[in-house]
Amino acid sequence: MLCEPVKSVIVEPTGTAPLAVIVFLHGLGANGHDFEPIARQLLPVLPMRWVLPHAPSMPVTINGGMPMPAWYDLTDLSRADGVDWQSVERTKIYIRSLLEEEQARNPGLPIFLGGFSQGAAISLHCGYDAPVPIKGIVALSGYLLAKSGQSGLPAQLAPETAPALFMGHGDWDDVVPPALASNSRDVIREAGLDIEWHNYPMPHSVSPRELQDLVFWLMRQLGIQLV
Repeated sequence: MLCEPVKSVIVEPTGTAPLAVIVFLHGLGANGHDFEPIARQLLPVLPMRWVLPHAPSMPVTINGGMPMPAWYDLTDLSRADGVDWQSVERTKIYIRSLLEEEQARNPGLPIFLGGFSQGAAISLHCGYDAPVPIKGIVALSGYLLAKSGQSGLPAQLAPETAPALFMGHGDWDDVVPPALASNSRDVIREAGLDIEWHNYPMPHSVSPRELQDLVFWLMRQLGIQLV
């Protein structure tokens, strides 16, 4: 049974209103504090409200059943369907409620949903049929979860109303195979969706160049003029 995740880490500007909200999900085995330094680093450049939730602890099959913070149980990282779908859907319910809470807290403020690795995968799974308008999705070192024979995208997804996507992946990633990410990129492009894709000479991590590209993308989504 999936336990309720504990309270999120919040990073937001002081003395000025945030330009947007980004709900950002950490990777397997980490917690909401994992991306807190990056959120604080970007705050002076782009004043946004960062909501960094903690995943609950659960046994993870690919790690020998060892309990650890996880958004869902992983059974095989070589396939887009190598997951326990019940745990995926339980987390989706939680993420949807979190997005609704943020919309109620800041009506009219643009909302982004994103994450790293497992957090990126669940963001892609939740973002295209979110219960509130999503300005954009950020998927760092992740991929599109998909049941066998399916695309992983909602059946009735309309490209003209779908959120924009920033997707980045390391060429040397030895955790999430680059082929999984590039296959997801191709599926998303073929669906006619707005995607900005970047690959980087890095392992399963985040690079300064990737963060720079992400900030520029966020600024464009918010209509901020790049100098």
